[in-house]
Amino acid sequence: MRDPWQEIEPARDAICVDGERILPIGNERLVVAINKPRGYITAMSDDRNRPTVGDLIREHFQTPLFHVGRLDRDTGGLLIMTNDGQLAHEIAHPSSSVCKTYLARIAGSLNARETNLLRKGVLLRDGFKTSPAEVRVLEQTDDVSLVELIIKEGHKRQVREMLSFLGKEVLSLTRTAIGGISIDIVPGPGDIRVLTKEETRLLRRKKGTC
Repeated sequence: MRDPWQEIEPARDAICVDGERILPIGNERLVVAINKPRGYITAMSDDRNRPTVGDLIREHFQTPLFHVGRLDRDTGGLLIMTNDGQLAHEIAHPSSSVCKTYLARIAGSLNARETNLLRKGVLLRDGFKTSPAEVRVLEQTDDVSLVELIIKEGHKRQVREMLSFLGKEVLSLTRTAIGGISIDIVPGPGDIRVLTKEETRLLRRKKGTC
């Protein structure tokens, strides 16, 4: 393509120079999905030189972006970054009831009593009372269980603290969806994708409709 006036859709079309994809830059509204690798800090920089999500996006985007909520260093998965403050507030604020889905691998099993406690809400160590969570045990043995949890808040280390309340050791934790957007759109750690307008609308899907 050599026509400088050729219209493109940045979220759908791949623009390549010498075989390398070029992501969009500029001052337009951007909503970006990232599959945050474990070991990365949810920050644009770190004074201890630890890897950050800023390192992942800096070479791709000229427009300053900020993260919507956080994932702790040891948690991987779907993270949204944008330059749209209103959208960020809508997604992150508990009053919006936008669901966040996590997949936790824990040591041991999760019994019916413990599952019901999470479904009712639990009091964390810092005094925060969680709202009722949706909980499904996907796989379970005496040694290891795979549990899906859907919450609407974004309290610091919330899922880990909820499971710690039950005395469970979290072996791995991944955020797999926000609203109606799944991590499948950025399947590999470090993958980056600009969302379309329709996908951005899906981010606002409420708890129970994901």
